[in-house]
Amino acid sequence: MGMSEDAFGVLASTLRPRLPSRGNSHKMRTAMALRYLGGGSFIDISAVFGASISSFHDSLWCVVDAINSILAMEFHLPLDDSSWRIRTAAGCQTRGDGPFDNILGALDAIVVRKEQPAATDVACLADHWCRKGYYALNTQAICDSSYQFTWMSCTSPGSVHDLAAFSSTLLSRRLMYASVQDSTVAELIADGYCMVADEAYGASEILAVPWPGGGWRGQVEGLLQLLSVILHDSHSASFWHARVAVGCLLAPSAGALWKMAQPEPCMLQAAQRLPTLGCQRGCPPGSVRPRWRGGSDPL
Repeated sequence: MGMSEDAFGVLASTLRPRLPSRGNSHKMRTAMALRYLGGGSFIDISAVFGASISSFHDSLWCVVDAINSILAMEFHLPLDDSSWRIRTAAGCQTRGDGPFDNILGALDAIVVRKEQPAATDVACLADHWCRKGYYALNTQAICDSSYQFTWMSCTSPGSVHDLAAFSSTLLSRRLMYASVQDSTVAELIADGYCMVADEAYGASEILAVPWPGGGWRGQVEGLLQLLSVILHDSHSASFWHARVAVGCLLAPSAGALWKMAQPEPCMLQAAQRLPTLGCQRGCPPGSVRPRWRGGSDPL
């Protein structure tokens, strides 16, 4: 299973106005970038498409910047929209076939492998070495029941715990430490809405996690484990769908993003925006945004 020809045509046509008119065609640039985001080697890709290494890298970054400049593929988490909250919660309940009708998304993290950064480029080189035995970035993301990413952040190095990585984001500070002026968070709490996550995260008014204990709490734990099922089905499938959208056949636990040689936050953002097109099978053109090189989480 891979990206359909129609979906590829829509993506290439959408990106065409934002790609250079000289050199490689817009379809060739798009195809090379997708194959690389799907885990391909730049050496093999250059050989297959008959492009030089420098031409491949130029095409890759042109496509990444083009994807990140399309407002229609922007991450969308409108917590203040009551109609969106109702639709999203209903979709999550249908997908999980469970009793919970108040879930707005599934939060999880993935460590994205990268080459050893230069000591002059980072504050502490050891911070980027993760427990799995390689240099990485800790990427936090939220997806909905349609396997679309609605929010992401990759501002933390690989050694940071998932809870600490999420706590450092703007979204976490808004949800966990809401000010009295933020009426949206107050409405979420009053209406019982929440995000679901695994036991690596801490429970709160907005974040629901499985019960870590046992004994007489078994029934409660079993009920809350349904949240974990919904989390696994939705979020793992969302990462999987991101890989399918770029045409690679990898297990959900592996990952095309994991194979990137030196991923930058803007590249990870572009890769996670692709499921939006894959689900909607179309992307109306949007306004061009400035070149984005950071890893902060937009609200």
